[in-house]
Amino acid sequence: KEQRSAERSAEKTRQWAAHEAAWDALITASVTCSDPVTHAGVPWPPNTGKRMLVEASSSSSGGSSSSGGGTATAADVRATYRRFMLRWHPDKFAARFAHRLEDADRELVMQRVSTISQVVKEQWGKWEEMLKTNAAAAAAAAAAAGSV
Repeated sequence: KEQRSAERSAEKTRQWAAHEAAWDALITASVTCSDPVTHAGVPWPPNTGKRMLVEASSSSSGGSSSSGGGTATAADVRATYRRFMLRWHPDKFAARFAHRLEDADRELVMQRVSTISQVVKEQWGKWEEMLKTNAAAAAAAAAAAGSV
């Protein structure tokens, strides 16, 4: 069971690394190339599920996060949120690529970008709530321990 979990984790890390490499290639190409960008040419995130930010953060930390082993810290998730909002915010994406989007794909691409942006914002909101809850619980525990 642990081996299967490790294999899934390694596969997610590979998928996110491939996504980041494809994104970097698209950015590099946008400087040197004027070819149209199609829906298929956009390196979409490999996962837009409820753990997207944490998975992407864990994968990008590559085991170098302060908690070790590729586990996302709050700082990792915050950095990933910022990176993803700069990447997937509809206005930012349009400013970077609107002039190159294939006309036939423009609406579909921008709809998907908007959806990803919404997912990122929702996940960040949930992440912040969890941090606040954990901080409040830690403060209450510390207060209780101090009053004993």
